[in-house]
Amino acid sequence: MKKELKTLSYQVRKIGVNINQVVAKINAGYGNQIDIYNLEKALEQVKHEMKTLNEKVEDYGNH
Repeated sequence: MKKELKTLSYQVRKIGVNINQVVAKINAGYGNQIDIYNLEKALEQVKHEMKTLNEKVEDYGNH
């Protein structure tokens, strides 16, 4: 479980970096529809990773 949490944390950090890059580009006035799409995709990845984490925590608590 500890290794899974460490891996998940790493993945969420990578996604966070991508989100920050896209937001910075949009805020600088250089954003376009593709950037907005990439931002939405990254946010969906975070949502998915958080759901996965919640499921793992719940499973761990049931053992």
